[in-house]
Amino acid sequence: MAAEIGLEFRIDSLAQVFYNIRNYYSLTAVVQGIQASSLQTKCPTKYGKLVDPTGGYQAYRKNTAESPSLHLLLPALSALAHNGLSSAGGVSGDIVL
Repeated sequence: MAAEIGLEFRIDSLAQVFYNIRNYYSLTAVVQGIQASSLQTKCPTKYGKLVDPTGGYQAYRKNTAESPSLHLLLPALSALAHNGLSSAGGVSGDIVL
């Protein structure tokens, strides 16, 4: 039990680091991994909306519009397919292909 508490704290800390450095690709992996496991951590509650595809990743798009980020691939590809290469940066304005 104590080992799980330590693990849960470390996972939440790792998720916070990925959020702070705007690495949404890795943050998604952590959140989805926790959601698929039996561990109870704060990260799905705290960051789940950012990696939720509902509404076309609305919360994610709003958050990444503020600063350069390491993007999730799906929203970036969706923007590219919908608007063409000139607006592929529509996720946050800094995608380089």
